[in-house]
Order: sequence, then structure tokens, then C-alpha cells
Amino acid sequence: MGLHLNSPPKKIALFLIVFAFLFLPTIDALAKLLGDSISAGQIAWSRFLVQTILMCPIFFWGLRKHKTQKIFLQFMRGVLIACTTVLIFASVKFMPLAEVIAIFFIEPLLV
Repeated sequence: MGLHLNSPPKKIALFLIVFAFLFLPTIDALAKLLGDSISAGQIAWSRFLVQTILMCPIFFWGLRKHKTQKIFLQFMRGVLIACTTVLIFASVKFMPLAEVIAIFFIEPLLV
């Protein structure tokens, strides 16, 4: 049993990974451009609103079966990712985008 890139789920997964790695830095660059005129909280709120709108069809289409028993942990995860997003968007206003992304990715090694 080996890795075959011809099977449809693996092709879809590969496409989604490439799309995410191309799209996520674009969001940070857009936050840097908007940071002069809009607060970091508004930028983060807009990002999460668009993300929720895009995820609703997927949720209602078939991923509803994945229910959690630990709702408090899911709530805390949401609060922490929201805080992280606001802080990243606030930091790109004052620092170069490349440094912010580098710090974000090496942070788990520092903790």
C-alpha cells in the first residue's frame, strides 16, 4: 500500500493544500493593506464572516455528523484563534509581513 496521487481524494487534498498555502499569505497581505484604514478587529471579523459563509454549505451538506462532546474546549479554541488572528493583523500594521509570518510559524518552537 503506497502513496498514489491518482486517487481522487488525494488529488483533492493536494489541491486544497496548494490552494491554502497560496491563499493564506494573500489574506495577511490584504490585512496589511487594510490596516491603515480599518482596525485589526474589523479585518478579523470580516475574515471570519467570509469563512463562515463559505463553510456553511459544507457543514450542512454532510459534515454535521462530527459532533463534539467537549463544547467548552471548542469554544476556547475559537476564542484563542480569534485573538491570534486579531493580534497577527495588528502586528502586520507595524512590522514587515515576512517577519510576522516567520514569528507565527516558529512560535511553537519557542513555547
